[in-house]
Amino acid sequence: MFFLRATVEVRIAEQLSGNLDHSGAAALRDIIQRERTAIAEGRLADVIRLSGLFHQKLAELNGSSVLQNILRDLISRSSLITAVYRDSGYFNCGPDEHAAIVDALMRGDKEEALHLVTAHIEHLRADLNLSTEQQPSRNLRDIFEL
Repeated sequence: MFFLRATVEVRIAEQLSGNLDHSGAAALRDIIQRERTAIAEGRLADVIRLSGLFHQKLAELNGSSVLQNILRDLISRSSLITAVYRDSGYFNCGPDEHAAIVDALMRGDKEEALHLVTAHIEHLRADLNLSTEQQPSRNLRDIFEL
């Protein structure tokens, strides 16, 4: 799942590098700020939703409806996996990593943007505890505050 997501998101970043306008960057930075607020207030469901929204907004700014649809599905699936199997109860890297991605895209630094996107998705994957011995410690109702 995360390999597929990284593959799609790297292509999106590649196309956006140097082509992200100030309006698009502002929309992404607004999501990042809302994500920081949700983290500070301990609203895990909002953190997960906003993190996915950030990545979905990148796809939207890319302009490809096909990539948007593919990424929407991958984000939904990986967000559920992350919500259940993440070792920590909070997300502390997302906004900083997201901000660095936006900065690289705005500078047109394609190599750095691709590296940051790949590292970010790998960081999400590496934070999971998928051992067969582990039983999920949280259920979806609790995670999404239903």
